Amino acid sequence: MFRSLFLSALLLAGLAGATHAVGPPPVEPISEAMLRRHIEVLASDEFEGRKAGTEGEQKAIAYISRAFEALGAVPDGPDGGWLQPVPLVERTPGEAQARLHFTGGSIILKADQLIATTRDEHMRLRKLPLLFGGFGHQLEQADVKNRMVMVLSDPPPGEVKPVVMSELRMMLAKRGAAGMIMIAPASAGWGRIHQLNRGSKTVLASDPVLPASVIIPREAADALAVQLGTGLEEWTRRAGLSDFRPAQLPVRFQLNATTRVRPFSAYNVVARLRGRASNGAGNLAGAILLAAHHDHLGICAPPEAKDRICNGAVDNASGVSMMIEVARQLAQGERPQRDVILLATGAEDLGLLGARHYVATHPEARDQLAAMLNMDTVAVAPRGMKLGVIGRGLTALDPLIDRVARDAGREVDDRNVHNGLVRRQDAWAFLQAGIPAVMVGGFFTEEGRLKAFFDKPYHLPEDDLRYPIELGGATEDAGLTVRLARVLADPAQLPRKSPVAP
Repeated sequence: MFRSLFLSALLLAGLAGATHAVGPPPVEPISEAMLRRHIEVLASDEFEGRKAGTEGEQKAIAYISRAFEALGAVPDGPDGGWLQPVPLVERTPGEAQARLHFTGGSIILKADQLIATTRDEHMRLRKLPLLFGGFGHQLEQADVKNRMVMVLSDPPPGEVKPVVMSELRMMLAKRGAAGMIMIAPASAGWGRIHQLNRGSKTVLASDPVLPASVIIPREAADALAVQLGTGLEEWTRRAGLSDFRPAQLPVRFQLNATTRVRPFSAYNVVARLRGRASNGAGNLAGAILLAAHHDHLGICAPPEAKDRICNGAVDNASGVSMMIEVARQLAQGERPQRDVILLATGAEDLGLLGARHYVATHPEARDQLAAMLNMDTVAVAPRGMKLGVIGRGLTALDPLIDRVARDAGREVDDRNVHNGLVRRQDAWAFLQAGIPAVMVGGFFTEEGRLKAFFDKPYHLPEDDLRYPIELGGATEDAGLTVRLARVLADPAQLPRKSPVAP
């Protein structure tokens, strides 16, 4: 009798199991081992630091493309491929000489007294008028056309908001300025400034570029100010006043300089997980986008160094690994309502260039993208950290993020202090285009731990799997990102105007 009852129980259990089998199979939670397996490949010496435009980048984008295909995504790049080329131009300053002409004399700046990067390989500028623009915050209304604009690079005093020099250069280029002269900051000697800025600078090929970008020593600027009857200290004081306005100086600037100009391309890897509302090539419910940059610094140490490769295990093989595993969870469970776009950006370390190019070449993104989640440098902290948001208060996503965090048992750090990093990661390119974009995690909420990482091994050969790497917090954040992505991909929870049906 007990045997027959036992067999009956087994039969009922089997029938119950058969009933549940019609739904999606259970998805294995993201583990440290899952994240580590991608990091071990992407941060290996074979990939040589994944620098944009190198063979190492080619190996990285091939690996990521295969990973996207394996989890069931489809290519979403131009012409139906996985890759979106990112056209770039690298400029390396060569030899330069300049002269500052004023009534009664001139100041000559020789090759070791200035750094000049020019738009063209050889540039001659002859006696151009010079405008003093202070800290750069008042230049939007000034007449800069065909003028050299001189600015201070020190932190401005009081409540004057610092400008981003790269953005200032682009603004001046768009408005027809002949160039910008940056006065070296007081925080470092000229020798160090010269060493740090003699290397190449890379921009998008589509970016507006000034004919000349120049850096001069503080001593040269002070000597000029003295000749004009004041001094650099007085110029700095005046520039910090609330009523400061850019002023034309009785000075003419002359430059003769060479620059090595090299066009090349980096690559974004772009894929799409079809949502349940998919209709043809688009999605009637819009889409969300998951991003992580795949590039790093390549071979970064001098020839005599024992370890020359900046492998970028944490920055950002860890973020790419998280994106792949989050996407795998979304693909294996019940498909989200919205499409999920997967974007592994290139050239982030050169200035968010891959992300900026993606946004610039997808004008429909502002209407179609409901949200963007970025994953960058995620393997820093252990489990149990408070959950923070880079981009807190800048989008309407905060209430949803807080709810998902509470449901996951995570404590939320609701301060906006982490927005100090908002311009330093790819979500910024999307925010500038009006697309809700954030970076969510516990890896940056403990300032001491993050500072220790930035001090070392950040951007050094020590960011390597030969050294200990903390994946506990990354695993916890990955699980929460899956939950958050499902909520954001649900139009009932995050309404968004749908694009026109194809």
